[in-house]
Amino acid sequence: MGKSYSFFLAGVGGQGTILASNVLAEVALAAGFDAKKSEVHGMAQRGGSVTTHVRWDAERVYSPLISHGEADILLAFEEAEALRYVEYLKPGGAVVVNQHTIKPITVTSGGAHYPSEAELQEVYGALTERLHIVPGTAIAR
Repeated sequence: MGKSYSFFLAGVGGQGTILASNVLAEVALAAGFDAKKSEVHGMAQRGGSVTTHVRWDAERVYSPLISHGEADILLAFEEAEALRYVEYLKPGGAVVVNQHTIKPITVTSGGAHYPSEAELQEVYGALTERLHIVPGTAIAR
């Protein structure tokens, strides 16, 4: 089998998660890879989670779906989304996290706790040595 890449993208509705997966798939095709993608956006219009799976391979990709422990890269557009979907990351995989918080209604109404920056950093540090926290939203503005 040729070189393959599995990307799991996670964000909140409206952040561009699906657009980013489209771009990743187009880049793969332009580079001569076979590529497949899948998306789940359920309650995204209400601030819900959006996830996409993108797989590239130098040979043929038969399914875009990534199982737990198979993602080479977990790309999270919101800080807590990385924690929510970390089980998809394979050992030694990389995590790229946008340093941006979108607190759900359960948190803003006082019904739930959103992790502090220190709590997030502690958990991220335990996930992988290949952690990249990027101020993506700030850069985009």
